[in-house]
Amino acid sequence: MALPVPVLDDRRFQQIVDEAKSLIPRYCPEWTDHNVSDPGIALIELFAWMTDMLLYRVNQVPDKMYVKFLELIGVTLQQPRAAVAPLTFYLSAPQPTDVVIAAGTEVATVRTDTSPAITFTTEQALTIRPAGIVGAYTRRPSASGSDWTPHDLRELLLPGKRIPIFPAEPAPGDAFYLALDSDLGSHVLALVAGCETAGGAGVDPRDPPLEWQVWQGEPARWVTCELEYDGTGGFNYSGEIILHTPPMVEREFHEGAFHAPRAFWLRCRLTEPRPGQGSYRNSPAIERLIAQSRGGTVNGRHAAIVTDELLGVSDGSPGQTFTVQHTPILALDPERDYLAVTPPSGAVERWTVVRDFGDSKQDDRHFTLDSMTGTLTLGPSLLQPDGKLFHFGAVPIKGSIVRMQRYQHGGGVAGNVPRGTLRVLKSAVPYVREV
Repeated sequence: MALPVPVLDDRRFQQIVDEAKSLIPRYCPEWTDHNVSDPGIALIELFAWMTDMLLYRVNQVPDKMYVKFLELIGVTLQQPRAAVAPLTFYLSAPQPTDVVIAAGTEVATVRTDTSPAITFTTEQALTIRPAGIVGAYTRRPSASGSDWTPHDLRELLLPGKRIPIFPAEPAPGDAFYLALDSDLGSHVLALVAGCETAGGAGVDPRDPPLEWQVWQGEPARWVTCELEYDGTGGFNYSGEIILHTPPMVEREFHEGAFHAPRAFWLRCRLTEPRPGQGSYRNSPAIERLIAQSRGGTVNGRHAAIVTDELLGVSDGSPGQTFTVQHTPILALDPERDYLAVTPPSGAVERWTVVRDFGDSKQDDRHFTLDSMTGTLTLGPSLLQPDGKLFHFGAVPIKGSIVRMQRYQHGGGVAGNVPRGTLRVLKSAVPYVREV
């Protein structure tokens, strides 16, 4: 958005002419003919016309000059802000052990002839855990409490055995609970179910009155999962159900005499059908149920990471400036983003970023960084009123090698990419098929 443009001088042609005429008696009292036909008035109007054009140009000062004027009084542009988006990594196949996708994994859009690739970087590590079901229960809420029916999943190994999902006469609020053995929050979870054909009579398989939820603790309690695909048609035929789970919290269930073990909970809840949606006339049943982790989701930020960038060699003078190669620069993390200075003889020195040198002492290893231009500045030396030279920050020894250990660049409106366009892995990740 452009800066608001003030009018530096709002005078117009006639105002300038009138002001000049009002000054005639003071400077030229013998000039008495102020009519338009007077040659002197013609000259005033000519210069007023030229001044009017000049004022118009003055009022068209570009934004760049306003920014420079603000910098003179210590006001600088805000650092760029980076868009954040959830990145979902799909595995090539379910794995028997944990799959870890490291923090800093880069994903980009497809580069074309007219637009460069937009890079996003994961902000934290993602651990995709194997899924396991340790219990299954059917619950019907009632005024006096809840009726729980536990199911033995081992019965599904026997031929002809089935487990009902809901009570015999399903009603809104009934739910099928699955106890999971590990935290599968932010996972792509697949439930492979073998179902009796047309077992859930009464509903439209394309729009069953069901919702999948996970327990997230207080105060959110049950949070709805994103349903990517339901290949069972509401448990009407065998297939897969693909869910994107929100973060989960472990809990135990204690209701009356019923006690369920501590686990991570997923449930399928029967909702109130909309007009014309249809409801179950009898409970569907499953004869096989397997849970698989197919992937996971983690937040990524519109940023690309640069490490160990050589900036130059110190000449030993105060107030030196260096320039990084990539801009705009995102806010630096003091723990990871710092300036590494290597003297000709000695260990690597760690220099930290500061907003300004106002509080810097002569031995402080500080620098400032302009996020928009990429200019890195070391502390200056200024002559004090007592005649002494004071250093605002340390000065690297002459011949020291100056490197930027790490920084991130990106941000701005370029990061507002459409859904589904971040799908290019910048480097191969074991067991990951796509993102």
